[in-house]
Amino acid sequence: MALIITLPPLLTYFGALALKMERFQLLRAAGVISALAGAVTLAFHKLSAPDANYLWILLALIGPVLLAIGNLYRTLRWPEGVSSDALAPGMLIAAAIILLSVGFLPGFSLNVPTERPLPFLLIALQAMVFAGQFLLLFLLQKSGGPVFLSLLGSVGAVVGVPVAILLQGETAPEGLLLGTLLIGAGITLLNIGKAKQLN
Repeated sequence: MALIITLPPLLTYFGALALKMERFQLLRAAGVISALAGAVTLAFHKLSAPDANYLWILLALIGPVLLAIGNLYRTLRWPEGVSSDALAPGMLIAAAIILLSVGFLPGFSLNVPTERPLPFLLIALQAMVFAGQFLLLFLLQKSGGPVFLSLLGSVGAVVGVPVAILLQGETAPEGLLLGTLLIGAGITLLNIGKAKQLN
């Protein structure tokens, strides 16, 4: 999954070009291609493994498409004159409503153990982390645009792969160093291209 979420930058960039939200620029295109090449380098050996389940891989590919659509939609429909910190609470409220709704479905429960205070402390910590995350998401969307925001997927792969190796016992994919360097180069090129657009 960490590798699959590296696809939104490419999809978002093509969507931004098609919707004329962004004009073609060689540096930014090279950045997206570099990040994608890094993801492909990381994913190649995983996908070529004999036990790879292609049905689940195809289903998982729906996620990047939805992320790219969300990145583009938020920029297209951003209310004029509204700041990032004004929009983030609405997203958190919507997420809370969805979570509570799921709790009423058969077979699901939102019960929290009440014998110890630790679960409540963890919930409070998680709530603060998510609130900060949504605020940063909207700040990045507003300042960097949909393509820059979509690069979080590439960063997620660089972080997620080591976590899978160190904490979950997965074997390190071949090409990990090359893939990480390509993703880093892609992020750098996209930032340089964005800075040149602003100047």
